[in-house]
Amino acid sequence: MKTTLVFLTILFLSVPSIRCFAESIEKTTDSETDIVLVPGKYKYPKVPSNIFLECRYSAGHLAFTIPDDIEFISITIGEEESPVWTGIVTKQMPETDIPLLIGTFHISCRTDGNQIFYGELTF
Repeated sequence: MKTTLVFLTILFLSVPSIRCFAESIEKTTDSETDIVLVPGKYKYPKVPSNIFLECRYSAGHLAFTIPDDIEFISITIGEEESPVWTGIVTKQMPETDIPLLIGTFHISCRTDGNQIFYGELTF
């Protein structure tokens, strides 16, 4: 009986430490992906256009190449009715941190000139 009690005590004391250890493991890949955001809600523009935004993203991070005529970009990740994340990048600070996401999400970017660009992010 005493052996069983000691065994159960050790078992119950070790279970929380195992769970805490498992929760502290994070994804360590930092590979960036480049995408081109285009006007219109289609995956590819219908007509070739020289109007686009360049976006680089990785787990927890977004970076933009902002053209000279744009001062800031308002970003929405997810559907516009129920976004997962929203934020703003500026010409002075063209990068931002985002939550760690898993899956495929739509991204829409509205410039200060009211141009809207769309794309798709896959994490």
